[in-house]
Amino acid sequence: MANGGASGSADQGETAPQVTQVSLSGDSPCALRSTGTIACWGKNANGLSTPPAGVFSQISLGAEFGCGLRTDQTVVCWGANDFGQSDAPEDTFTAISVGYDHACGIVTGGALRCWGSDSLGQSTPPEGRFSAVSVSAFYSCAIRVGGELSCWGIGSADHHAVPPPEGKFVEVSAGHDHACGLQRDGIIACWGNDDHGQSTPPMGTFEHVSAGELYTCGIISGGRVSCWGDNRSGQSSAPAGEFIAIGAGRTLTCGVRADGAAVCWGRALDGVNTPPAGLFKQISAGAVQTCSITTDDTLDCWGDNPQQPASPPPGTFTQVSAGFSHVCGIRTDRTIACWGLNQYGQSTPPSGAFAQLSCGEQHCCGIRGDETIVCWGDNSAGQSTPPTGSFRALSAGSGHTCGIRLSGSAVCWGDSGRIVSAPDNALYLKVAAGQEHSCGIELDGSIACWGQNSAGQLDAPAGSYSDLSASAGYTCATNFDGAVTCWGNVGTELGHPPKVALSQISAGWTYACGLDATGKEWCWGSVARQPL
Repeated sequence: MANGGASGSADQGETAPQVTQVSLSGDSPCALRSTGTIACWGKNANGLSTPPAGVFSQISLGAEFGCGLRTDQTVVCWGANDFGQSDAPEDTFTAISVGYDHACGIVTGGALRCWGSDSLGQSTPPEGRFSAVSVSAFYSCAIRVGGELSCWGIGSADHHAVPPPEGKFVEVSAGHDHACGLQRDGIIACWGNDDHGQSTPPMGTFEHVSAGELYTCGIISGGRVSCWGDNRSGQSSAPAGEFIAIGAGRTLTCGVRADGAAVCWGRALDGVNTPPAGLFKQISAGAVQTCSITTDDTLDCWGDNPQQPASPPPGTFTQVSAGFSHVCGIRTDRTIACWGLNQYGQSTPPSGAFAQLSCGEQHCCGIRGDETIVCWGDNSAGQSTPPTGSFRALSAGSGHTCGIRLSGSAVCWGDSGRIVSAPDNALYLKVAAGQEHSCGIELDGSIACWGQNSAGQLDAPAGSYSDLSASAGYTCATNFDGAVTCWGNVGTELGHPPKVALSQISAGWTYACGLDATGKEWCWGSVARQPL
């Protein structure tokens, strides 16, 4: 599995060009045609669905980036490159696999070579000669030429210590925090997290195996697909028929039938087809104004703050973040443009190229291309004085800011009255800074919160979540089915989000907005201004 990236919906029977292999970036598919060319469809974040030309023998997708093995055994990658994951080495390879923000391959001769993020040791492979490799979010596994398994990096905080089983293997597939291998006798062995039954394979002999986020699929001898584990989105309900290849993603599964046709089933939250015109890809809610990035990468804003005009600058953008009375966005050339109130300099961004951006009440912070953080605007509580080091995510709140280091640990700075440091015994995928509290999604999908708890904003619900956003005394989060839960100072209106599946969520001062699978915006709460 290649973790992370887009999700959305695909009906059973949806087809793509005749192919020989299929790969998913979370849930955005690419297929290798019988001619050796690549066809991609779905969300085109960072150009993921725009593969390079040429003839390939293998493809693999990660979180908004992909790599292909050309027929001359060189590797080319495309898409996101925040950690150098798209800068493939110039060696010749026999196999490749792409994860969340790193990739590994077997070079000619059998040694392993990895590139991209190495924050948890996932790009530091063992020595030796190998025949197969599979990469996940924060760990990798490979099969030695003798058939034994070796894994490195970590899985989730709870399950990373589980070692691979003994035995002789011919195929291995790494999921989010579990992995499965196909033994020489056709029996599948799995290890790691089994909360959804994803590590409990059925009896029988198999030809192939693919581990998804919370589930696993395999091709039984004879061509039929069997899946086990999480099936809340239908991703484990495989269609009938004979298959020759299988790819399990987050909540979407795709396979190649014996006649070369590709078929997908389950649900991809961000859609596997190009969204219709007028719909949106990203959303950010400010105090009394909301901005979205449309499918043509331009901005659309609505609201009535006279100091924060609803007419954004022209041009194309990859990210937008709305503060209390100002907005900033990252242009496609990676520079930042801001507009609105500027009494603290919050609308005067620094020059240079940026990979991420987050605006708080009267300040903003961004992650530069070298992974360091720079902030601008109000610094009365130290919220614009970030620590040194390399970061992969950040969130700006009212008087404080939080970031996730490359290691996965979270750190917060500023004061905001009662803000406390993030727990130092956990690793995080995402973090959200509110007014006087913060929350983060841990590697196993659970939520931890810290800071002030005057309105129950630290009382996070149980379960596994994919996205979250915090604001003035409350937080909202979406689980892997897209269902929204809000807690803290939510009152009557904020506490009743729409009963639709949302792929992205943004919490404003007294209202929240989100995007559904089609790109449609949904807003709720007091002052929940709908799109114009």
